[in-house]
Amino acid sequence: MYIKTCTRKKGGKTYKTHYLAEGYRDKVTGVVKHKHILSLSKMTDKMILAIKAVLNNDTQIEKVRLEDLEVVGAKEYGSVAVFAKLFDQYFTDLIDAKYLAELKAIVINKIFDPKSKNSLNNWVKQVDLGLPFSDTDKLYESMDYLEESQAEIEKKLLLGRSTKNLELVLYDLTSTYFEGKGAENLCKYGYSRDHRSDRVQINIGLITTEDGTPVGVEVLAGNMADKSTMQDKIKELKDKFNLKNITFVFDRGMKSKANLKSIQEQGYDYVTALSHAELKTKAESNQSIQMSIFDKKNLAEFTIDDKKYLLCHNPSKQLKDQITRNLLITKTESKLIAIQNLKKEYTDNIIQDKVSKIINHTKCEKYLTYQIANGQLTFLRKQEVIDRDEQYDGFYMIETTNTKLVGDQAERTYKSLQLVERAFDSLKNHLEIRPVFHYKESRIKGHIFSCFMAYYLLHKFKQQTKELLTNNSLDDLLTELKCIKKTYFKLDKFILEKITNRTETQQDLLNIFQIRVL
Repeated sequence: MYIKTCTRKKGGKTYKTHYLAEGYRDKVTGVVKHKHILSLSKMTDKMILAIKAVLNNDTQIEKVRLEDLEVVGAKEYGSVAVFAKLFDQYFTDLIDAKYLAELKAIVINKIFDPKSKNSLNNWVKQVDLGLPFSDTDKLYESMDYLEESQAEIEKKLLLGRSTKNLELVLYDLTSTYFEGKGAENLCKYGYSRDHRSDRVQINIGLITTEDGTPVGVEVLAGNMADKSTMQDKIKELKDKFNLKNITFVFDRGMKSKANLKSIQEQGYDYVTALSHAELKTKAESNQSIQMSIFDKKNLAEFTIDDKKYLLCHNPSKQLKDQITRNLLITKTESKLIAIQNLKKEYTDNIIQDKVSKIINHTKCEKYLTYQIANGQLTFLRKQEVIDRDEQYDGFYMIETTNTKLVGDQAERTYKSLQLVERAFDSLKNHLEIRPVFHYKESRIKGHIFSCFMAYYLLHKFKQQTKELLTNNSLDDLLTELKCIKKTYFKLDKFILEKITNRTETQQDLLNIFQIRVL
């Protein structure tokens, strides 16, 4: 075993790289070769000389063999190496150095192994993050700092984009529930997208660019309806980012006259979709829609009062609409049959109350007709109504004030909302944003923004690895990174390190992010 030194010149400067190497004879060819065992480049010249002395038996220590290397530990390397580099690229210059180590650990941890603040210190010991770490109180202080600095960080992120002009903004809402009472002003009972109506929740609004890059996130009270959030958000966007000539894209759940009016008053355009009731109204009043609604190849497009309307059709949505309607009707009928089979006799008024609760809950009153007389219930399907509604299955209509969107551009723009839905999916399922345990408002907002930062890095990672993602899933690539380990060896009194052998995919990932290892 010996030390090998390689010299290279670049930019008029000379660089030396030191390796711990071992010679061996090829069993097939008989040629003497050597292999690199460890990189010693991080060691000082004095330490290199000391190791050379040990290897040359110039000290009282016996000559060292490969078997004398003692493995003292191993840590995750690839995962933190890549995402620490991304963090430095996008966030390090935006964050107070006082909280940099804590926030880097919190954000990267959310991507690979989400832990509570109390458990984060143990995770840091298992990875090669190379950061000084403090107590749990400092972690909570960093959450408070994030809440205070969020607006400034978001603004700098947007100004740091390679494309300065922002022409399209996607906006959508989701919710996440709490274990415990949470913050009194934020955590409320409301419509739960997690199907946890038994828990208080908060609503989360996410804003992204047209390619899905997150721009901003906000935390709203859990009982706030979708339609009531947008007016303040539009004004906030204009004030915070000084946006001009942009198109606001949002789902029909946030469509209201007040919101549409506010968007136009601020000088913005919008792209949204009509509700089912509005679609039917347009179909009944517009001959071009009536003619085309049965012809899925030539759908209608028309302009009314400087607003463009585009009729679209989605075959998978058609099947889903049919299945959903049939399930609701069947479910309602089974409950009505249960009322018919009640052994106890009830008055007509009591039966009416029972029927009303069922039908109002399933919203199937228009599909069924019923009569109650002498304590008996009878009902029938309104087949003509069902058949008429089936004509609209799979259809949806886009409404936009941006008349520059020609052809199917408006449809593609509206469909881009799927990028926000995927972001929510990553936040909830990959970054495990739920459930939330914090009870202070600042900590809750800091927690949500740290998840936003983690998703931002994840989005940039996906953009830079899009070629690898054609044959691998995101989870596959992240697992490959986690499998790249750094092993620590002890040689006499020296601690040496080596990165594990890499697969082709693992090496490709390191090459993409320009991380050089032995």
